[in-house]
Formats: sequence, C-alpha cells, structure tokens
Amino acid sequence: MTLSRAPLGVLMLALIVTVGCGRLCPLGLGCRPSVQVTVEGSDDMNLGQAATVVVVQLAGSAEFQQTPVERFWTDAAGSLRADVVDRKRNLLLFPGESVGLDVPLHDDARFIGVAANLRHPHTDQWRSRVAVDDLDGRAAVIRIESRRLTVALR
Repeated sequence: MTLSRAPLGVLMLALIVTVGCGRLCPLGLGCRPSVQVTVEGSDDMNLGQAATVVVVQLAGSAEFQQTPVERFWTDAAGSLRADVVDRKRNLLLFPGESVGLDVPLHDDARFIGVAANLRHPHTDQWRSRVAVDDLDGRAAVIRIESRRLTVALR
C-alpha cells in the first residue's frame, strides 16, 4: 500500500509546486506572470461608434505587422497562424468605456499585439504591439481614439 501512495504523493507535491506562482502551470513549463492590459476608448473613438478590439499573444510580430487591415479582419487566424501562441481576446469597446484584462502569458509569447477595427484608421495605426520584455511588470494601456490606437506602459 505504501508503494502505491508514493507516486500519488510525488504528483501532489509537483502540482503544489507548479501552482506556487498564482496560476496552474503545466508540468515542465515555466510559470510567467500575467500582464495587466487596460483598453480605453476616447469619447470620439471610431467616429463615435463602438469598435472591436483584439488582444493576442505572439511568438513573433512580422506577420502581425505586415498583414493588411482587410485581411486581418477577414482571416486573422489564417494570416497570423505562425505567430499566434495563445487565443485571441476579442472585446467590443464603446466610446468613453474602459476595460481591464488580466492576460496570463504563454511561455512562447514574445509580443502582445493589439488591433482595433476602426471605420477610417490612419495608415497602420489600427494596430500596435509591445514586446513582453519591455513590460517588465508594468501594465499596458491601450487607448482607442478617433482614427488610431496608442499603447503606453505604466
């Protein structure tokens, strides 16, 4: 009986150790902290209309930065397939609204990409990305304005 309980005890100990950082981490993988992301809409964002905002974790940012706006919104999964390491977070943001997100980082995430589906965006200002290494415990604040989005670290 003692032999059959030993492997269970070892498994329980391993599980307790991997949960120590505040979230359940698969065995054998490092535990990374979550990133705090706040998405704010200005009162005149998107010409006074709501906008879809996407937050995605990326292993690389080349495809994200090069994908044309039309293709991104019609086939983001296909156009970003090689770079996406964790599921997208989609939200519908209204003018004057602020939404906070807690984003647990995937082990392979090197960038957080953000895109807003704006009616008439300034060229390539409908998206942005920030390197995970640049966050260094700081929160990312995404501001959606009339025709662009900006990212600031706090």
